[in-house]
Amino acid sequence: MARSSPTGGERVPIPTYCMVIGATEFSVINTGSWNGISLSYYLYPKDRENGIKDYGRALQMIEFYTNLIGPYPYEKLALVQSSTRFGGMENSSSIFFDEESFNGSGRLEDTVAHEIAHQWFGDSVTQADWHHLWLSEGFATYFGNLFFERADGQDKFVSRMLADKERYLKANSSSPRPIYDSTVTDLLKLLNPNNYEKGGWVLHMLRHIMGDKQFFAGIRDYYRTYRDGNALTGDFQKVMEFHAGRPLD
Repeated sequence: MARSSPTGGERVPIPTYCMVIGATEFSVINTGSWNGISLSYYLYPKDRENGIKDYGRALQMIEFYTNLIGPYPYEKLALVQSSTRFGGMENSSSIFFDEESFNGSGRLEDTVAHEIAHQWFGDSVTQADWHHLWLSEGFATYFGNLFFERADGQDKFVSRMLADKERYLKANSSSPRPIYDSTVTDLLKLLNPNNYEKGGWVLHMLRHIMGDKQFFAGIRDYYRTYRDGNALTGDFQKVMEFHAGRPLD
């Protein structure tokens, strides 16, 4: 983790891979705040109206994750249209979205939920080793789905989980691997359905085994314990075992 200068724009620790600079002509929309956390949209002027629709229920997501997990870890949140190589990149407090994704359809909202969830998991609590990437991507995948469970109901959640299962099974049929795979040397290849969809399903399995009360208590404890720091899978396991009251090997 790294901490910016007291004269810089951030006064809390952020992981170095989540530092970013964006420079262009932006249309900036201040959309309001929740619990003191301001939310703003940075859009190319030509995409301003589409972007307002495509960013969807971002303010509700901040509220939902704060209530479910713990305090939002940064001082503000900006959603930024950009030339990122990814569909979305969870830079701490300044999320980048692919400039070609804005068409007013609202389909970007899935990515918005995923990337905002990363502010807690991946950004504030960061895997200490890249081979434990599921602690970032699996969490963001599952908690993205949890927002839609709360906002749109159980049927929407189930359909999203089943779609994730199919993506994982398709990938696994041609290249079966464990989630934690230290044999991978090209680290970009860890951006795969094992760490995203299968990681999300492991969390769903734990929720079923532990029950909602113990599972979410464990999640809050894990976040509180490792906030602004680094963790490994074993650290997460120990916290969840404490709340489950049993081994979870």
